[in-house]
Amino acid sequence: MKPNYSYHNHTYRCGHAVGREEQYIESAIEEGIQYLGISDHCPFKGIYIHGDRMHYEELEDYLAKCQEMKEKYADQIEIFTGFEVEFLKERSEEIRELYNRSDYLLLGHHLRELHPDHHAEYTYYCSDSDVLQYAKEVCEGLETGMFAALNHPDYFMLGRKCWNEACEKAAHMICECAKRCNVPLEINLKGMRRGKHRYRDGEFYPYPYRRFFEIAAEYGNTCVYGHDAHAPLDFVDERELALAEEILQGLNLNILESFDIKAYRRRNNDI
Repeated sequence: MKPNYSYHNHTYRCGHAVGREEQYIESAIEEGIQYLGISDHCPFKGIYIHGDRMHYEELEDYLAKCQEMKEKYADQIEIFTGFEVEFLKERSEEIRELYNRSDYLLLGHHLRELHPDHHAEYTYYCSDSDVLQYAKEVCEGLETGMFAALNHPDYFMLGRKCWNEACEKAAHMICECAKRCNVPLEINLKGMRRGKHRYRDGEFYPYPYRRFFEIAAEYGNTCVYGHDAHAPLDFVDERELALAEEILQGLNLNILESFDIKAYRRRNNDI
Protein backbone atom coordinates (compact mmCIF):
# COMPACT_ATOMS: atom_id res chain seq x y z
CA MET A 1 0.00 0.00 0.00
CA LYS A 2 1.51 3.29 -1.09
CA PRO A 3 0.28 6.03 1.26
CA ASN A 4 -1.01 9.36 -0.06
CA TYR A 5 0.54 11.19 2.89
CA SER A 6 4.03 11.86 4.22
CA TYR A 7 4.42 13.82 7.45
CA HIS A 8 7.90 12.86 8.70
CA ASN A 9 10.40 14.81 6.61
CA HIS A 10 13.44 16.99 7.15
CA THR A 11 15.33 19.68 5.25
CA TYR A 12 18.82 21.18 5.25
CA ARG A 13 17.86 23.17 8.34
CA CYS A 14 18.39 20.21 10.69
CA GLY A 15 22.07 20.02 9.73
CA HIS A 16 22.12 16.36 8.65
CA ALA A 17 19.68 16.43 5.73
CA VAL A 18 20.00 18.02 2.29
CA GLY A 19 17.62 19.99 0.13
CA ARG A 20 15.30 22.92 0.64
CA GLU A 21 11.57 22.86 1.36
CA GLU A 22 10.58 23.53 -2.22
CA GLN A 23 12.63 20.60 -3.53
CA TYR A 24 10.90 18.19 -1.13
CA ILE A 25 7.51 19.54 -2.15
CA GLU A 26 8.13 19.19 -5.88
CA SER A 27 9.51 15.68 -5.40
CA ALA A 28 6.46 14.70 -3.32
CA ILE A 29 4.09 16.04 -5.98
CA GLU A 30 5.83 13.94 -8.63
CA GLU A 31 5.28 10.84 -6.45
CA GLY A 32 1.57 11.49 -6.07
CA ILE A 33 1.68 12.50 -2.42
CA GLN A 34 -1.37 14.59 -1.58
CA TYR A 35 -0.62 15.56 2.03
CA LEU A 36 2.92 16.60 2.92
CA GLY A 37 4.33 17.64 6.26
CA ILE A 38 7.68 19.32 6.87
CA SER A 39 8.78 18.28 10.36
CA ASP A 40 12.34 19.36 11.02
CA HIS A 41 13.98 18.52 14.34
CA CYS A 42 12.67 21.13 16.74
CA PRO A 43 14.87 23.90 18.04
CA PHE A 44 15.38 24.38 21.76
CA LYS A 45 16.45 27.65 23.34
CA GLY A 46 20.18 27.77 24.04
CA ILE A 47 20.93 24.45 22.31
CA TYR A 48 23.60 24.51 19.60
CA ILE A 49 24.64 21.00 18.62
CA HIS A 50 26.23 20.87 15.18
CA GLY A 51 24.36 18.66 12.74
CA ASP A 52 21.57 17.85 15.20
CA ARG A 53 18.76 20.39 14.75
CA MET A 54 17.98 23.92 13.67
CA HIS A 55 18.90 26.72 16.04
CA TYR A 56 16.14 28.54 17.90
CA GLU A 57 17.03 31.73 16.03
CA GLU A 58 15.95 29.99 12.79
CA LEU A 59 12.44 29.26 14.03
CA GLU A 60 10.69 32.32 12.61
CA ASP A 61 12.22 31.86 9.17
CA TYR A 62 11.23 28.18 9.16
CA LEU A 63 7.62 28.99 10.01
CA ALA A 64 7.49 31.79 7.44
CA LYS A 65 8.99 29.60 4.70
CA CYS A 66 6.52 26.79 5.34
CA GLN A 67 3.63 29.27 5.16
CA GLU A 68 4.99 30.64 1.90
CA MET A 69 5.14 27.12 0.45
CA LYS A 70 1.59 26.36 1.60
CA GLU A 71 0.32 29.32 -0.38
CA LYS A 72 2.48 28.77 -3.46
CA TYR A 73 1.52 25.10 -3.90
CA ALA A 74 -2.04 25.25 -2.56
CA ASP A 75 -3.54 24.03 -5.85
CA GLN A 76 -1.19 21.02 -6.10
CA ILE A 77 -0.65 19.60 -2.62
CA GLU A 78 -1.72 20.26 0.97
CA ILE A 79 1.25 21.22 3.12
CA PHE A 80 1.50 21.13 6.90
CA THR A 81 4.07 22.72 9.20
CA GLY A 82 5.38 20.47 11.94
CA PHE A 83 8.27 19.51 14.17
CA GLU A 84 9.84 16.25 15.24
CA VAL A 85 10.31 16.56 18.99
CA GLU A 86 12.01 14.66 21.78
CA PHE A 87 9.85 14.85 24.86
CA LEU A 88 12.00 16.17 27.69
CA LYS A 89 10.05 17.18 30.79
CA GLU A 90 12.28 20.14 31.49
CA ARG A 91 11.40 21.51 28.03
CA SER A 92 7.63 21.03 28.33
CA GLU A 93 6.74 24.71 28.01
CA GLU A 94 8.90 25.14 24.91
CA ILE A 95 7.31 22.07 23.36
CA ARG A 96 3.84 23.44 24.10
CA GLU A 97 4.82 26.70 22.40
CA LEU A 98 5.84 24.74 19.28
CA TYR A 99 2.55 22.83 19.44
CA ASN A 100 0.63 26.10 19.50
CA ARG A 101 2.58 27.56 16.57
CA SER A 102 2.50 24.58 14.21
CA ASP A 103 0.01 22.25 12.54
CA TYR A 104 1.31 19.14 14.31
CA LEU A 105 4.09 17.59 16.37
CA LEU A 106 5.64 14.15 15.96
CA LEU A 107 7.27 12.41 18.90
CA GLY A 108 10.68 11.22 17.71
CA HIS A 109 12.78 10.20 20.69
CA HIS A 110 16.52 10.12 19.99
CA LEU A 111 18.06 11.56 23.17
CA ARG A 112 17.92 10.94 26.89
CA GLU A 113 19.89 14.11 27.62
CA LEU A 114 20.16 17.33 25.65
CA HIS A 115 22.97 19.68 26.54
CA PRO A 116 25.28 21.76 24.34
CA ASP A 117 28.38 20.03 25.71
CA HIS A 118 27.01 16.58 26.44
CA HIS A 119 24.03 14.85 24.89
CA ALA A 120 23.38 11.13 25.21
CA GLU A 121 21.76 9.40 22.24
CA TYR A 122 19.87 6.12 22.13
CA THR A 123 21.36 5.68 18.65
CA TYR A 124 24.74 4.18 19.49
CA TYR A 125 24.33 2.04 22.60
CA CYS A 126 21.29 1.04 24.65
CA SER A 127 21.66 -0.89 27.88
CA ASP A 128 18.60 -2.61 29.32
CA SER A 129 18.05 0.35 31.64
CA ASP A 130 18.37 2.73 28.66
CA VAL A 131 15.68 0.82 26.78
CA LEU A 132 13.28 1.05 29.72
CA GLN A 133 14.09 4.73 30.19
CA TYR A 134 13.34 5.29 26.51
CA ALA A 135 9.95 3.64 26.93
CA LYS A 136 9.20 5.69 30.06
CA GLU A 137 10.02 8.98 28.35
CA VAL A 138 8.07 8.06 25.22
CA CYS A 139 4.99 7.27 27.31
CA GLU A 140 5.30 10.55 29.20
CA GLY A 141 5.29 12.34 25.85
CA LEU A 142 2.32 10.41 24.47
CA GLU A 143 0.28 11.18 27.56
CA THR A 144 0.55 14.96 26.97
CA GLY A 145 -1.80 14.66 23.98
CA MET A 146 0.43 16.95 21.89
CA PHE A 147 1.71 14.36 19.40
CA ALA A 148 0.07 13.19 16.18
CA ALA A 149 2.20 10.05 15.88
CA LEU A 150 5.13 8.26 17.48
CA ASN A 151 8.04 8.12 15.06
CA HIS A 152 10.19 4.96 14.84
CA PRO A 153 8.87 3.53 18.15
CA ASP A 154 11.47 0.74 17.86
CA TYR A 155 14.35 3.22 17.50
CA PHE A 156 16.19 1.78 20.51
CA MET A 157 17.15 -1.26 18.38
CA LEU A 158 19.77 0.92 16.68
CA GLY A 159 21.86 0.70 19.85
CA ARG A 160 21.18 -2.92 20.75
CA LYS A 161 23.04 -6.20 20.32
CA CYS A 162 19.91 -8.30 20.76
CA TRP A 163 16.21 -8.27 21.62
CA ASN A 164 15.62 -9.43 25.18
CA GLU A 165 13.24 -9.13 28.14
CA ALA A 166 13.95 -5.41 28.54
CA CYS A 167 13.04 -4.80 24.90
CA GLU A 168 9.92 -6.93 25.31
CA LYS A 169 8.82 -4.93 28.36
CA ALA A 170 9.56 -1.60 26.65
CA ALA A 171 7.54 -2.59 23.59
CA HIS A 172 4.55 -3.56 25.73
CA MET A 173 4.78 -0.25 27.63
CA ILE A 174 4.89 1.79 24.42
CA CYS A 175 2.20 -0.12 22.54
CA GLU A 176 -0.21 -0.09 25.49
CA CYS A 177 0.29 3.63 26.03
CA ALA A 178 -0.05 4.50 22.33
CA LYS A 179 -3.26 2.49 22.13
CA ARG A 180 -4.68 4.14 25.24
CA CYS A 181 -3.71 7.61 24.00
CA ASN A 182 -4.95 6.90 20.46
CA VAL A 183 -1.60 7.82 18.89
CA PRO A 184 -0.49 5.94 15.75
CA LEU A 185 2.86 4.14 15.62
CA GLU A 186 5.07 4.95 12.66
CA ILE A 187 6.47 2.27 10.38
CA ASN A 188 9.64 4.15 9.53
CA LEU A 189 11.04 3.55 6.04
CA LYS A 190 14.43 5.10 6.76
CA GLY A 191 15.44 1.99 8.69
CA MET A 192 16.08 0.20 5.42
CA ARG A 193 18.38 3.00 4.29
CA ARG A 194 20.58 2.26 7.30
CA GLY A 195 21.20 -1.27 6.06
CA LYS A 196 21.02 -4.46 8.07
CA HIS A 197 22.62 -4.58 11.52
CA ARG A 198 24.32 -7.62 12.96
CA TYR A 199 22.46 -8.87 16.03
CA ARG A 200 23.22 -11.96 18.08
CA ASP A 201 20.40 -13.89 16.44
CA GLY A 202 20.98 -12.71 12.86
CA GLU A 203 21.11 -9.69 10.57
CA PHE A 204 18.07 -7.43 10.47
CA TYR A 205 17.13 -3.87 9.69
CA PRO A 206 17.07 -1.92 12.99
CA TYR A 207 13.57 -0.70 12.22
CA PRO A 208 10.89 -1.57 11.51
CA TYR A 209 11.76 -4.45 13.85
CA ARG A 210 9.32 -7.32 13.44
CA ARG A 211 9.06 -8.37 17.09
CA PHE A 212 8.06 -4.85 18.11
CA PHE A 213 5.25 -4.81 15.58
CA GLU A 214 4.14 -8.31 16.55
CA ILE A 215 3.41 -6.78 19.95
CA ALA A 216 1.72 -3.76 18.30
CA ALA A 217 -0.53 -6.19 16.44
CA GLU A 218 -1.48 -7.82 19.75
CA TYR A 219 -2.61 -4.44 21.12
CA GLY A 220 -4.37 -3.45 17.91
CA ASN A 221 -2.31 -0.29 17.46
CA THR A 222 -3.00 2.01 14.55
CA CYS A 223 0.07 2.47 12.32
CA VAL A 224 1.19 5.00 9.71
CA TYR A 225 4.05 4.98 7.24
CA GLY A 226 6.82 7.57 7.48
CA HIS A 227 9.42 8.34 4.83
CA ASP A 228 11.68 10.16 7.29
CA ALA A 229 13.07 11.85 4.20
CA HIS A 230 16.47 13.47 4.55
CA ALA A 231 16.81 14.20 0.82
CA PRO A 232 14.14 15.09 -1.77
CA LEU A 233 14.74 11.84 -3.65
CA ASP A 234 13.86 9.75 -0.59
CA PHE A 235 10.23 9.76 -1.76
CA VAL A 236 11.17 7.86 -4.91
CA ASP A 237 12.52 4.50 -3.74
CA GLU A 238 9.53 2.20 -3.36
CA ARG A 239 11.85 -0.70 -2.49
CA GLU A 240 11.82 0.56 1.11
CA LEU A 241 8.05 0.20 1.24
CA ALA A 242 8.26 -3.28 -0.27
CA LEU A 243 10.91 -4.31 2.28
CA ALA A 244 8.82 -2.99 5.16
CA GLU A 245 5.79 -4.92 3.91
CA GLU A 246 7.94 -8.05 3.66
CA ILE A 247 9.23 -7.63 7.24
CA LEU A 248 5.71 -7.16 8.59
CA GLN A 249 4.05 -9.75 6.36
CA GLY A 250 1.31 -11.70 8.08
CA LEU A 251 0.81 -9.26 10.95
CA ASN A 252 -2.70 -7.96 11.51
CA LEU A 253 -1.72 -4.28 11.64
CA ASN A 254 -4.17 -1.42 11.18
CA ILE A 255 -2.14 0.70 8.73
CA LEU A 256 -3.87 3.92 7.72
CA GLU A 257 -4.24 4.49 3.99
CA SER A 258 -4.93 8.16 4.73
CA PHE A 259 -3.86 10.08 7.82
CA ASP A 260 -5.91 13.20 8.60
CA ILE A 261 -3.71 15.56 10.61
CA LYS A 262 -6.54 18.09 10.85
CA ALA A 263 -8.78 15.58 12.58
CA TYR A 264 -5.99 14.82 15.05
CA ARG A 265 -5.67 18.53 15.80
CA ARG A 266 -9.40 18.99 16.35
CA ARG A 267 -9.38 16.00 18.70
CA ASN A 268 -6.63 17.53 20.82
CA ASN A 269 -7.39 21.24 20.57
CA ASP A 270 -8.47 21.48 24.19
CA ILE A 271 -5.27 20.24 25.85
